[in-house]
Amino acid sequence: MEGPVPDAVPADSPSTGPGVGFPAAAPAASPVPGGRGKRALLIIGGIVVVIAVIAAVTMAKGRGHVGTDDAFIEGRVVALSAQVSGQVASVAVGDNQRVEAGAVLVEIDPQPFAARLAEAEAQLASAEANAKAARLNAELGRVTVVAEAKEAAAAVDAAKAGVDNAIAGLAVARGRGDQAAAQLTGVKARQELARAQAAAAEAEAKQAGLDVERIRGLVPQGAAAASTLEHAGTAERSAGAQYQAALQQAAVADAAITDAQAAVKAAGDDALRAEAQVSQAKAAVAQAEARALALADTVRRAGVIAAQAELADAEADRARAAVAQARLQRSYTTLVAPVAGWVTRKAVESGAYVQPGQTLLAVVPDEVWVIANFKETQLRRMHPGQSVRISIDAYKDVELHGKIDSIQAGTGSRFSLLPPENATGNYVKILQRVPVKIVFDPKPDPALRLVPGMSVTPDVTVE
Repeated sequence: MEGPVPDAVPADSPSTGPGVGFPAAAPAASPVPGGRGKRALLIIGGIVVVIAVIAAVTMAKGRGHVGTDDAFIEGRVVALSAQVSGQVASVAVGDNQRVEAGAVLVEIDPQPFAARLAEAEAQLASAEANAKAARLNAELGRVTVVAEAKEAAAAVDAAKAGVDNAIAGLAVARGRGDQAAAQLTGVKARQELARAQAAAAEAEAKQAGLDVERIRGLVPQGAAAASTLEHAGTAERSAGAQYQAALQQAAVADAAITDAQAAVKAAGDDALRAEAQVSQAKAAVAQAEARALALADTVRRAGVIAAQAELADAEADRARAAVAQARLQRSYTTLVAPVAGWVTRKAVESGAYVQPGQTLLAVVPDEVWVIANFKETQLRRMHPGQSVRISIDAYKDVELHGKIDSIQAGTGSRFSLLPPENATGNYVKILQRVPVKIVFDPKPDPALRLVPGMSVTPDVTVE
């Protein structure tokens, strides 16, 4: 610090010492006034104080805040691509145009897809008709098989019952035959007895007649009484009556023999017919069982028809899928905005031919946030939820607020296209940066146009 300059010493001043013959010194410049020096000193001191205060405030502020200028507005970019090939019929939006969710953006000529849909629907109608007919045939076959199976089972049961009845009838016929034969034997015995009795009665009648004749010859001679003749006549008439009765019984026995023989013959015929009926019933059983066995072929045919019905249903399902696919393809001819936002990177015009996967345009939604790349040494006191003041380079006079949403689990370089491999080559330590997501709270005014890529300066309060 400079002060006032002292006055020049005279040549003859005692300070030169006695006897010193030096000439007197030249006159010095005029001295600086004392008031001017004091003002300069005050100015310099004030500047030093201001600098110290600013430094102290800055250091105090730095202890409670963390900031970075490596930060940008971020947002989602929804790219829209063609899902079908075709000629663009119309483009309803222009570059950087605002659109609402569901707004039509691009239309591809739908006529080819409408024709394919109509063809698929016609094939579906045909497939459904075929499936319906096949189901009806399968149901008819099933009902027929069930009815025939029941009929065949009933026929077998009826035939077996017929065999049982025929066998029972044969047994009855044979029983009647045996009974008729037994009756014939009895009738023959009675016939022989009647004939024997008739012969005996005839012999007695002849003897009685001879006795009458003999006694009648003796009566005139007085050798026999008249009463004896009468008794002999009575005995003759009785023997004749017995003889006639015996003849009648013999005739009845003969008639009974004829009837018994007829009954035996009839019983034999019945037995023959019963045996024929048994044979017929057994043949009916065999026929019914053969028909029941033949029903298995009908069952197989019904199974084939049912399988054909299932195949027809599968064809109908395939046709339905084709219709759904054709309808979906036709819906792809109209591209709509999935979200509200701004149209960017428009690369399609009317009349152009597009292919599936070709990017036509992109929509940037209104929702934006900040990605700030803080130094790894700044993260020690940072955590989600801390408040942030956000300064937008494009709007210097606007201050926005937000909060930390999340901190990325890895540095930015770790997720780069070619991450560093520190194990190879010479290692140079570089201070890394970690992306931190900051969301606006409250949301910015929609009139304030914030787009991805804008530079911002966040200031995080870490106290």
